[in-house]
Amino acid sequence: MNVMTTIKVCLFDGRHDLPENAGAIIQSFDFETMKPEYSELFNEQIFPLFFSKEKFCVELYVTGLTPALTDVIREFAMAECLNSLVLLHFNHATSDYVKQYMKVYDA
Repeated sequence: MNVMTTIKVCLFDGRHDLPENAGAIIQSFDFETMKPEYSELFNEQIFPLFFSKEKFCVELYVTGLTPALTDVIREFAMAECLNSLVLLHFNHATSDYVKQYMKVYDA
């Protein structure tokens, strides 16, 4: 039985207090081009998984900026080995994060 890798990351650093995670996947966002500059974490540790045969799951703490989030969803939708993309949204009423499953496949 294969163990699937789960990576917890956030969209941007420094916007909210977050549970422990590997860090931000976006360094900055350019509103003229409507494109993010992906972080070293994304480029060196996550993007290479797109081309591996190992299934993986990403849990993403959504820390704002809708145009950046839509670009991230587009990028992850192209990763065939991605088993699931889970967006974690902060619920102010409960002071906890709620999961939204964007892409889920059986292992």
